[in-house]
Amino acid sequence: HGMDLELVQEVSTLPVPIIATGGVGSLSDIKAAVDAGASAVAAGAFFVFHGPHRAVLITYPNYLELEDLFNN
Repeated sequence: HGMDLELVQEVSTLPVPIIATGGVGSLSDIKAAVDAGASAVAAGAFFVFHGPHRAVLITYPNYLELEDLFNN
C-alpha cells in the first residue's frame, strides 16, 4: 500500500537520520519516501520472492534504473 509518507514527513524534521520501512511495493514508493524526507529506505521484502519450489529468489533494480529514479 505504499509507505506512510505523512509520518515520514513529520519525523523528518528531527535532527537525526530517518530510515523509512514497511510498505514498499515499487521503486516509486522508495522515491516517494526519500522525497518526503527519509534519509534511507529499508525495502527487504520488496527484493525477496519465493519460487515454485519454496526457494528464495533475490532481485534488485539495476544501477541505471536507480540513477534514473533519483535524477528525475
